[in-house]
Amino acid sequence: VASGVFDPLAAGIGNHIITYNYTDGNGCTGADTIMVEIEDCTGIGELAGVDNITLYPNPGQGEFKLQIDTKNPMELNIKVYNNRGLAVFEDQGLRIDNSELVRMDLSSQPAGIYMVTVYNRQGRWIEKLIILK
Repeated sequence: VASGVFDPLAAGIGNHIITYNYTDGNGCTGADTIMVEIEDCTGIGELAGVDNITLYPNPGQGEFKLQIDTKNPMELNIKVYNNRGLAVFEDQGLRIDNSELVRMDLSSQPAGIYMVTVYNRQGRWIEKLIILK
């Protein structure tokens, strides 16, 4: 923690104990301690009923494809977030019937790192996507 700000990137993956000490204007002091777990979010695959999801090309220029293979037909949602957490692409209620190829046009987005989330009520799959220009 530097200047009162916890930086997960600097801390690294794992469990970290953070203690916050403070003193008010009257000289009274207090403290609180919490444990923060930092996970590797570069590729989380916890989506029940999905055999495989492949994102390609990655990195790419802006035209991407998601190959989604499921055990049974299911409904999925897709969102792509920029580095500010804003959704820049969304496809809701997508019906996947065992195997589908989903095209995502992100060519209007600037170069950078994005997060692709494929999800439904049973879970989610997250992958980092890189746009090069």
